[in-house]
Amino acid sequence: MSAPIICFGQQPCGFFPKRFLYAKIVSARKLQQEIGGEIVFFFHDSDHDPRETVTLLTERHSGREHAVNFRFLNRIQKDFSPLYAKRILPDWHGKMMRQLPNYVERELAEKFGAIESNNPADFCLQMYQQMNLLNGVRVERSSDPAFRKRAVTIDDYFVDVKWEGEIVRARCRDGKIIAAPGRRQIYRTTVGRF
Repeated sequence: MSAPIICFGQQPCGFFPKRFLYAKIVSARKLQQEIGGEIVFFFHDSDHDPRETVTLLTERHSGREHAVNFRFLNRIQKDFSPLYAKRILPDWHGKMMRQLPNYVERELAEKFGAIESNNPADFCLQMYQQMNLLNGVRVERSSDPAFRKRAVTIDDYFVDVKWEGEIVRARCRDGKIIAAPGRRQIYRTTVGRF
């Protein structure tokens, strides 16, 4: 019998992970202690919803909670691009660094400051790694072309296509785009998984 695989999946969910992601990681580690095996994190960085990366921060002095998120280069990216293809505004990281001492300890702010990424998927993953949450965990990314090639063939799926100079998510069924921004424009785009 092969060793067990303990698998959980999640979109990037805040640059400081939300409680439910933290709970998944802790639960997987407890289960691994009981039964052994390998932990695999299916990192669904092909999701496009910018609400996934909202981070809740509690002001240290007042106790008020604030929701913050990445700032993106344009509206198309924000609304339609997968998380791995969205681009963070260049000045966002510096502005957040100046605000973080109001919310988190210096050590956590320094870890945040060490991140060098211009897209939210990589940024979140690097932050989780900086926080040592993923030590000993194999991460499989949904955006990885090799991962996609290993997937089983299905008739109804999402693809990443070019639209107005950006990569956007589109639903494809039986080789035809059925739901996407500006659907008429991207019907002419070659459909294929990459």
